[in-house]
Amino acid sequence: MMAGISRRGFLVATAAAATAPVWGGAAAFAASTATVWVPSAADKIRRDRAVPAHPAAQLVLSSARNERQFGQVVVRTSAAATVTAAATDLSGPGGARMPATAVSFFQQRYVNVPTKQNDKYPTGWYPDALVPATSVLTGPDVNAAFLVTVRIPADQPGGAYTGSITLSGGDAPVTVPVALTVWGFASPVTPTSTAAFWPWYQQAALAEGVRWGTPEFKTRMDAYYAYQIDHRVMPNHPPLIGDPGPGPGYHPGPGPDAEPDAYIAQIADYVKDPRVTSFQLPTYASGDQNSTITIDTGKLAKVTGYLRQQGLLPKAFFYLGDEPGSDQAEDVLVGAYKTLHQVAPEVPTIMTLTHRPRQSLIDENNAWVFEQHTVPMLDEPRAVDTLKARGDLLWTYICIGDTWPYPGVMIDDSLVGSQLVPWFQHSQGYTGLLYWSTTAFGTWDGTNYTPRDVYAIPYADDSSAGDGFMLYPGKPVGVAGPVGSLRMHAVRGRHAGPRAPCAVRATQHGDRHPARGSRPDRRRRPAQTVFRRALPVAGPLSGRPGAVREHPHRGRNPGRPAAQR
Repeated sequence: MMAGISRRGFLVATAAAATAPVWGGAAAFAASTATVWVPSAADKIRRDRAVPAHPAAQLVLSSARNERQFGQVVVRTSAAATVTAAATDLSGPGGARMPATAVSFFQQRYVNVPTKQNDKYPTGWYPDALVPATSVLTGPDVNAAFLVTVRIPADQPGGAYTGSITLSGGDAPVTVPVALTVWGFASPVTPTSTAAFWPWYQQAALAEGVRWGTPEFKTRMDAYYAYQIDHRVMPNHPPLIGDPGPGPGYHPGPGPDAEPDAYIAQIADYVKDPRVTSFQLPTYASGDQNSTITIDTGKLAKVTGYLRQQGLLPKAFFYLGDEPGSDQAEDVLVGAYKTLHQVAPEVPTIMTLTHRPRQSLIDENNAWVFEQHTVPMLDEPRAVDTLKARGDLLWTYICIGDTWPYPGVMIDDSLVGSQLVPWFQHSQGYTGLLYWSTTAFGTWDGTNYTPRDVYAIPYADDSSAGDGFMLYPGKPVGVAGPVGSLRMHAVRGRHAGPRAPCAVRATQHGDRHPARGSRPDRRRRPAQTVFRRALPVAGPLSGRPGAVREHPHRGRNPGRPAAQR
């Protein structure tokens, strides 16, 4: 859910000046050297964007309980200044209150995007990283912005709340009124849709300066995992990995599989959390899909047997196949999936896909993740329904090139596009969303990812700003954990709350678990022919060619070692 913005506001005087209404769709605040306005929470305010003629002046929010709602406040001053923000308590019906501590401020950090990647949005300085801070530096002809979040407890009384934010640092303070409507219901603890947004722990640890196997590694990587859980952007699995080595260059992926005993000792503590809807299992595989894959079935059986005994296997999935691009790769995956299904037949084996596979793979696999450019419903509506009818799991994913006019999570794109990602997912009948990395903090050099300054260089490869990371390392800015982004807030805002599309569907149709389908047992029905055109490539959309393009590496190379996936 995103903030609603008032269509009219008030000019609020500073010091002893008078207060007068200003009409015409919005309103402005002005202090002698500071100009403040409240843009839509779905808008990205670039650093050099001009102040609008009639800027909105009141922060208006609406939210369910058990939610985190956000808006933004932008300020610029006629001379260089440090502007500080402070919130009051929020007063509600019948004496109900929300303390000022429920309101948090984040400085929006700007990053330069020098390469244009779509026809709508220009190059230049875009806001993205959200550093916890109550002050920003600003000056003439440049904007500084706060993201303002309000956390609403699950037991907060519903109704209208009012308060204010005071910005100090100009000749006189500026007061921004805050109006919050708390609806009379709470968002569920368990998200109503599922996802797998991959933290690459080995790269995050390198950026944070912590080494695998140390207490500092566990503390800092647990903070990354907890941040995504808390923001309802489901990580693909907890930070239980094997030793990735000292770096500085790392292969793609979160890191090697943890040994069974170490994994079993900790996994339940993470995934018993009711907020966790799914998690990826280690496969203990070696090799790659372009040659051969070998699975250590002894290790795998030990882990899956424990999880089955604990009743946790229904949340699990395997992810071994990744955009197979040849008949050989499909044959290798068919053999690997047979092995996985023999050990754990109830666990789906998700595979990313950009084209129609051969029938042998359709017969063996039981979970599909389509890139949104190759959505089968756009060309053959029966494909999704037919695959679901036989018990298959269907997700979608976003990656490089997914930018305007498509939904996406790139920096030089609108936050509306990020909000639309889960809506697009639901509209096509998919029950989950995959994103390849939230912490690709290195730059791909053709072999490994090597370290980069993520705050200054927005490219994990050479093409799409923001692709591969939705978090930032906290160490460079003095934060003991990850730093979030505007893009993650936008995706989260539409993916998990009561207005999220899957939540609406669950309410209307009574799904027991819309993220995984209504069947509690995911064992395959006998293999059957779906139909020859089961998974066709979509036709053109918005002028974009329908032909499947060959993706650059971007860190999810089908040829990388299976243990890294």
